[in-house]
Formats: sequence, structure tokens, C-alpha cells
Amino acid sequence: MNHVCFKFVQRPGAPVGEITRPYAVVELQSETGAWFKDFMLADTGADVTSLPRGVCEILGKDLYKGERVEFISATNTVHVLYLHKVKARLGSNEFLMTVGFAETHTHPHLLGRRDLLDHFNMKFSKDDIWFEEIEP
Repeated sequence: MNHVCFKFVQRPGAPVGEITRPYAVVELQSETGAWFKDFMLADTGADVTSLPRGVCEILGKDLYKGERVEFISATNTVHVLYLHKVKARLGSNEFLMTVGFAETHTHPHLLGRRDLLDHFNMKFSKDDIWFEEIEP
């Protein structure tokens, strides 16, 4: 079984002081076939992977050709996203992932559950996040 492991990353500025967070490097394929590496916060509370508009532009996608949806965050904020299918790679494993692109450039880079958990089991430990490939 293939797996990928990432060490938690220490981030300053949290109200409780420095804290480590589970970031993962996920590669996304552009319309030209080139791969783009993105640093995403693994967020098991996020229904779908969501990224800022700039990533949509880098991938060569037309933001408004995606399906427009509204998500309500944990803070009860409405976020408008445009859903696109994107070929993704985590470690050596490639799969199609639904990605919601925001209209803003300030939206966080969040790795959500949709499609990801069809291909991987996620495990958290004190200092690591593991993605274990689910055998077909």
C-alpha cells in the first residue's frame, strides 16, 4: 500500500501562540499538462478542496465555467466557489479531484474531503499527517 507522510508545519500568529498545522503538498495539472505544486491545509471539516482565484488562473482554467455553489463555513460565512475537476497528484498517486475556486485571491488553500477520501485514508498523529492509498 502506498502512503505519503507530511510533518506538521509550525505557523506563527495563532491566538494561543505558535502551533503546528497539517499542511500537504498536492500537485495539480494545468490545462497545458504542466504540474503545479500547492501547499494546502488538510481540513477534514472542509467538504471540498477550495483554492484562491490565482491558482485557477495558473492552471489555465476559466473560473466562471465551473459550477457556481455556495458553501457556509464553520464561522457561518458564505463562500461562493466555482467547481472544476482537476487532475491531482499526492505522492505518486494521481486522481481526479473536485476543486472549488474562489473569486478572491485571499481565499485559503484548503484540502477538503470530497474525492480525496475516495482514494486515501487520512491519519493524524501528534506531528504528522499520513495519506494511505485505498486499494481498489
